[in-house]
Amino acid sequence: MRAGTNTVAFRIQPNAPRKNLTMGWIDWLQPPPDENMGIVRDVLVRRGGPVALRAAHVVTGLDVPSLSTADLTVKARVRDSDSPVTTTVSGGIGAISFSKSLSLAAHATKTVTFTPAEVPGLHLTSPKVWWPAGMGGQPLYALDLTASVVGTVSDAAHENFGIRDVKAPLNSDGARQYSVNGRKLLIRGGGWSPDEFLRWDRGGGVGGSAAVAGESCPGSAFQTVLVRATVSARCSSAAVLPWMAVAISSTWALLRQSGMRPSIARIASCR
Repeated sequence: MRAGTNTVAFRIQPNAPRKNLTMGWIDWLQPPPDENMGIVRDVLVRRGGPVALRAAHVVTGLDVPSLSTADLTVKARVRDSDSPVTTTVSGGIGAISFSKSLSLAAHATKTVTFTPAEVPGLHLTSPKVWWPAGMGGQPLYALDLTASVVGTVSDAAHENFGIRDVKAPLNSDGARQYSVNGRKLLIRGGGWSPDEFLRWDRGGGVGGSAAVAGESCPGSAFQTVLVRATVSARCSSAAVLPWMAVAISSTWALLRQSGMRPSIARIASCR
């Protein structure tokens, strides 16, 4: 990025869903003539200081079945740009605050972690617990992080998260038995897929997820590679557990026709 006018050039390759593991429609509907060639998601240019924050998130450890305590572990990747630097990563979750300094070599990336052992406030008593539709409420906590260099903020990150415990072990019949916060969960829900021309729904499929939640169905499958990162956050607010299905790829059908086991075909079709 330079002062004044900036130009970005893109090289667009023709789409070949019958040859490549890419978006296609198999026998769902008539494919568009251009076979969905081109840019189908936003192109974002981020500008910041010498240090960048990426992948900020919170790992929650909920005590099950009591739900009386929860341990929060905060993680983020810290990336340096051109020259060695010392940065201070500071953050907070409500009234809980924490801070840590670390040194980075040029172009280096490190993971910064804050644990209850280092920050006692990250051990919560009587936490507000997130539940899917029909099982309880959906309280969310907010994480805020900043990376500063010599007292000046270089980058910032914000994430909302829910405290929950999700497990899916195999039962005696060899099937997945899902549980949320120690309670068994029957997966019922609906699916979402983009339209034929891959025009992005600014609601990000959340309208369908809200409808699913309104029927007290706790799950929604996104049969696409187009789901944005914001969708999972919106699903948390809509009381829906999202899961990603395979991409709608014509190659998936060709793999199955070739005799490959369906389980391998599904893995091969995932992005």
